[in-house]
Amino acid sequence: MSDQEEILSALKEDYRNSLTRESTDGFEDDVTKQYLIFTLAGTFFGIETACCRQVLRVPDIVALPEVPSHILGVINLRGRIVSVTSLALLMGLSQSEITPSSRLVVITNHKVTTAILADSVKNIIECSESNVQEVGQNTTGAEFAVSEVFEGKDLLLLLSSQKILSAKKMIIDVRG
Repeated sequence: MSDQEEILSALKEDYRNSLTRESTDGFEDDVTKQYLIFTLAGTFFGIETACCRQVLRVPDIVALPEVPSHILGVINLRGRIVSVTSLALLMGLSQSEITPSSRLVVITNHKVTTAILADSVKNIIECSESNVQEVGQNTTGAEFAVSEVFEGKDLLLLLSSQKILSAKKMIIDVRG
């Protein structure tokens, strides 16, 4: 099974679990969530698997004129046109070259969908809310983050798809 198939399988399992999760007293003592871990400019980030729809190899990206630099273009995803976003550029990091390990992580909030260009996708982790900590103000990407957590020796910045997709920089208005 390839990495992509394993990640997709884990995403499906997370979705099934979220549908069947029940608490006996109406609330859970320590809520855990699953996060897809990926890298941008040598830094580890996580995004909740509930908002991830697909992880795919980078296909040909069609560039668009007169869009912000963080919008790399669009792709055809099963007949649907989806924008490709450089989250690295959106956060002020340097954009790495596309390599064979680069992946697109398709995220959605049921209104807006985009494919985030990641340098690589590592794995999926389960993170307990009791293990997370508040994001430092000077942390790169803090405006898109919900928390930070240590996974082994690596500090992961856990991102909010809602914050990414609703950011002012993500709105493209071509009306003159």
